[in-house]
Amino acid sequence: MPSRAEAQYNEGVKASALSRVRLELALRVFAFCALIGALLVVSEVFRASGASTGVPVLFRADIAAAPGFAQGTGQGTAQGTASLASLVKASLLDIDASHTGLRPVHVLASRVPSDTNRALLSAARSAGIPVSWTDSIKGGAVAVEVRALIDPKGGYALRVAAPDNTPVAIRDSLGLIDSVKAAGGGASLIAGRLAGSVVAVTNAARAVATIPSPPIVRRVLVYADPGWEGKFTVAALEERGWTVEVRYAIGKNVTVTQGAPVAPDTARYAAVVALDSSVLPQVAAIRRYVQSGGGVVIAGAATTLREFGALLPGRPNARQPGVPGGLNTDTPLVGLGWRPLVPDSNAFVIARSSRVASGASVASVIARRFGAGRVVESAYDGVWEWRMAGPEGSVDAHRAWWSELVRVVAFAPEQSNGADGAPAGRLRDVPGRAAPYADTKMRLGHPNAMPTFSAGVNGSTNWELYLLLVAIACLLGEWTSRRLRGSK
Repeated sequence: MPSRAEAQYNEGVKASALSRVRLELALRVFAFCALIGALLVVSEVFRASGASTGVPVLFRADIAAAPGFAQGTGQGTAQGTASLASLVKASLLDIDASHTGLRPVHVLASRVPSDTNRALLSAARSAGIPVSWTDSIKGGAVAVEVRALIDPKGGYALRVAAPDNTPVAIRDSLGLIDSVKAAGGGASLIAGRLAGSVVAVTNAARAVATIPSPPIVRRVLVYADPGWEGKFTVAALEERGWTVEVRYAIGKNVTVTQGAPVAPDTARYAAVVALDSSVLPQVAAIRRYVQSGGGVVIAGAATTLREFGALLPGRPNARQPGVPGGLNTDTPLVGLGWRPLVPDSNAFVIARSSRVASGASVASVIARRFGAGRVVESAYDGVWEWRMAGPEGSVDAHRAWWSELVRVVAFAPEQSNGADGAPAGRLRDVPGRAAPYADTKMRLGHPNAMPTFSAGVNGSTNWELYLLLVAIACLLGEWTSRRLRGSK
């Protein structure tokens, strides 16, 4: 019969063995649970609940690229468009296959993203991928517009919008056109012939605009009494390249014509110029012409005709003589007789003169819309004197002044067909190319601050690996325990 000590020892051994068996069972159960959890993680059962709040995939848009190519690098992936395209493709496949959550994308923009990258990011955002961006672009808010001038000599007006003091290089397909520094929100210039597309380039962005087709420039119809004003007005317009038809009023029901003038019509005339009371028989026809889209310049004594009524942009005051000797100054228009204008509330003041006694600025050229057309009213009378008695260069200045008045109101429809016979009005620009920064904000929303996350983590946590390691450790512990107590 065993002693009391031996009995206590045997009971302790049995209790220890029972505890070890229980520990081995617990390790086996824990290992099994870890394996099940790893399988669930691999099968992405738990991914949808927290993926959208994971560490974002970073994409840098700060590498210059040639026109039409993407710029940027994706952190942890291939460079250029491939990284972003692969991300979008994988995310779209993920949506279609498992409807699970997606890792967000954050763009670090020190340059405006390229056309391709903006399109990819917009597609990703539309597909449900969380997309955000940080704006650290300096001088990137650039936009460009190209407008064909209504002028017989052709030409284009280029306008660039950019932050003040931003250097902008403007070029077309043939090379550099000009370099400007933005002031007052942008810059503008006139260019002759252009080729291809116009590109405005800053240190952080490039805006591209397609050159439009030149408009159809039609004839100009002039109504005038025989005299110097009518003669030199016609001469100025013809020298500029306008095709002019004239109706001179010699007497009652007696006219002398140049060309084959007919009643004003937008199918034949770009603009009508009225210089005096010889236009009276055609006032009703001119009103219909302007309402249908035509343009008219009313100058000199014609501004006093009450028959024009609401067609006039403003009311002329009494005629005042020109300043003696003013024609030979740097501001020769002050030497001309004029009728100061009081513009209507819906009129736009094009030019002002400050030669009144009080020194106040008074409107001298005003304009307004009338129906579908436009009307310009000039206060000056006897403008031919400027051409004949002005300083050096007055002939050119007189020519440019009259051509500009006509150009402001001229009706010039776009060409329906180009040189190749194809429609000329087709939209050839990629949306957003002319204003890439604004397009970026429209596609990606307002910029956000850089997201914060742990510096040691470049992606989501690999829970399946951790769970697998835990399962292996538990199984090894259970096996070791059994071997130490002599069990298989």
